[in-house]
Amino acid sequence: MKKQLRKVVAMAITAVMAVSAISVNALAVDDSNEVVYTYMQDNQEINITQADLDAGHWDKEALGDTAPVIYEDFPMRMTGFVNDFAELSLDIVYLKKIEEIESVSLKITDLSNESVIFDNKIIQQSFYSPVLKIDGQYEVKLTEVVDGEASEYTRIVCVNKIIAEMPEYVTNPTNENNGEILIADVEILRTGQTVNEDGQIVIDPSIATYDKVPANEFKNYCNSLSAEKTYRIFATDGNRQYGGFFSKLNGPAIYDLTIEVHTWEDINTPVPLTLPNITIDEVKSNAEDINIGDGSYRLRDNSKTGGYAAYCVSLPDSYVGENAPNAQFRIKVTGTSQVAMKVWSSLNNNTPVFKRTITSSNNENSAVFNIYTSEYKKSAKWLSFYVMIYFPSATDGYGMINIEPVSGYEDDVTGSIYEAYNGASLYRELDNTEFMMRDAWDIDAFYIDYWGSDYQAYKVELKNRSLADQALLESGTTVKGSSTKILTVWSVSENNNVLVWSANNTYTIPKNVDMAIYCDPAKRFDNAITIQREINSGSVTSEYYQLSYKMLGQ
Repeated sequence: MKKQLRKVVAMAITAVMAVSAISVNALAVDDSNEVVYTYMQDNQEINITQADLDAGHWDKEALGDTAPVIYEDFPMRMTGFVNDFAELSLDIVYLKKIEEIESVSLKITDLSNESVIFDNKIIQQSFYSPVLKIDGQYEVKLTEVVDGEASEYTRIVCVNKIIAEMPEYVTNPTNENNGEILIADVEILRTGQTVNEDGQIVIDPSIATYDKVPANEFKNYCNSLSAEKTYRIFATDGNRQYGGFFSKLNGPAIYDLTIEVHTWEDINTPVPLTLPNITIDEVKSNAEDINIGDGSYRLRDNSKTGGYAAYCVSLPDSYVGENAPNAQFRIKVTGTSQVAMKVWSSLNNNTPVFKRTITSSNNENSAVFNIYTSEYKKSAKWLSFYVMIYFPSATDGYGMINIEPVSGYEDDVTGSIYEAYNGASLYRELDNTEFMMRDAWDIDAFYIDYWGSDYQAYKVELKNRSLADQALLESGTTVKGSSTKILTVWSVSENNNVLVWSANNTYTIPKNVDMAIYCDPAKRFDNAITIQREINSGSVTSEYYQLSYKMLGQ
């Protein structure tokens, strides 16, 4: 657990119609003359120093390892935050230093009726928008005033339903499969959440509780549900948890909510650009072989309609074969406009098998494909992936492709609970303690060591920010805090020296909030907790949270 290589591994790519590759490297430096980012353009190395960032008022911490060139046309990161009640808001991070801007404001307009749902000055760097309507379209306009001169940036946000990603035992259950699915009426979950006078979200699991349904009974269970209601769903498979929603009005599939971000030019394109009928043989013949190396890269694609870039990604031999360790790699493609990629896998140089098409759905315009070597290694001596990248609605733009080993793969739910039970994170009571999550795949587990067999009710509190941010917050300073978390309460027991665990309740914790859960093991045997970030965030940046739990009445 937590031993996988942490360095970022990336690939240099060259577009089919293109040609300037831009290498971006983030360095931890503070001197104004030191280079923070570098990139190659037209065979010339261009450096961005801290002084350059300061001149543009860019916030290095908010940018992370992404150079500001990707945000010059819209200096704000937007993703979709979906709560447990089937509601989506924009998760917004302004990427410049607010204190250095004379004025910065944001206006969000519902294009269906031209009503303004948000029109305020930005006073904190990270915040949520109001809830957006499903299938709605919104104009998001950012206005900056610097040295008396105003600049406007505009994007169009579309809210969509998509088929939720779920494990195989959920999407294709067998008669023998009794893997559990958690399901709850979203209105019951809402009733079980209140906000106290301190602004802390308080969850009562005796109200906000889930039913456990075996996968092979789930279809019949859903047939008995009300057609007028929406239900929250969670499922666990090995190294991660999956979330979605179900409603009879939406059909039999489990769905999720997401956003697409466009320019007005994209929206006004009469007919979306489409690729010609490109075969895998053409992709193979045009694919550039890529060796894993350090750094990350950005390229410019001048392709017109039908243009695409193709790459062949081969995994190291040490991760292939029956005796190889489990590992996870992430292919991430980012563009200045909506970007898509098609992925094929090839085992032992055999005919590639189509895996899926992924289209970006956030303001970074990034699409992610996760590779789990455990799915291939037993039958493969060589493993490679063919990736075809294209812009669905733009004729010109920039893009990046990164291949990264995911350190948290071995840090899965199974291993984390097992290690917590065996003493790695076993506490009778836990005072307010800070924990670090290294990336989006990190999972923390805690086993509660009760006194004897007389199980006590207890209170779990999570503060979704670091101790340093907590001190600033208590002094009256606005802080960004940490990103969305998923907290799951489990029952764990031994059966004939075999550890058995089952998820009881799962809750989504918004960024930078305080949350408390009151649990009573006498009613439902809760004795373990796992905490993880939203895996779809793809973040490789570490962050912190605070956790405590205490028996009531002690």
